[in-house]
Amino acid sequence: MRARIKKLIALGLGALAASSVSVAEPRWPTPDELEAARRRAPLPSYEDITRQAPPAVPNVNPKAPALDLEDMARRYSANREAFAGATPAQPQLKIFVTLAMPEASLKLLAAQAAQTQATLVMRGLKDDSMKATLASVQRIIGELAVDWQVDPTAFTRFAITRAPTFVLIPQSASVNEPRGCTTNCDKTQSFVSVSGDVSLDYALGVIARAKPAFASDAQRFLAKLGNSVTP
Repeated sequence: MRARIKKLIALGLGALAASSVSVAEPRWPTPDELEAARRRAPLPSYEDITRQAPPAVPNVNPKAPALDLEDMARRYSANREAFAGATPAQPQLKIFVTLAMPEASLKLLAAQAAQTQATLVMRGLKDDSMKATLASVQRIIGELAVDWQVDPTAFTRFAITRAPTFVLIPQSASVNEPRGCTTNCDKTQSFVSVSGDVSLDYALGVIARAKPAFASDAQRFLAKLGNSVTP
């Protein structure tokens, strides 16, 4: 019995050695085996490949971008060109606003600015972003032809502390706008301003009644709005 067990162990070790040799020395396929495999799964010919229809290109319809900056820039340039024809001898009307104002008030002022060719002036960019500023202005002015500017120095020149503020520069002083004025500006001769959350026609009415020297210019803008003021 013990001799039989030893014989079985010897046979097992021999099989293990034969298996190890088989793993360590793999056999490569012969040329005949390679040719047989090629016949079983041949590669497609050039003619077969060219006969196949090309894959269809997916039909993708990209959506229009939420904000077309180029279109807005073109419209802004067109607006400025529309106002460029005004001669320096004409009275000027500026409306100082901020994007923090109620949107309804801004839209009303934008519509009245379009009627009178007044300029909307803002101190700076919304969130320090031109894209955010353009998006807000676009929402407010829509298709209106309105001249608008981002001009922080104008707030200093005209001593603007509140928004909206309406500034009327008379015909006689339009060529002498106080560009170098920073403090103690002489409002009585170079321009007149009215502040408050009111409409443009209301502000012009106040100017026409309270400032006789500016009344004729104020009446000129009121006429564009279809209004007039009796002194």
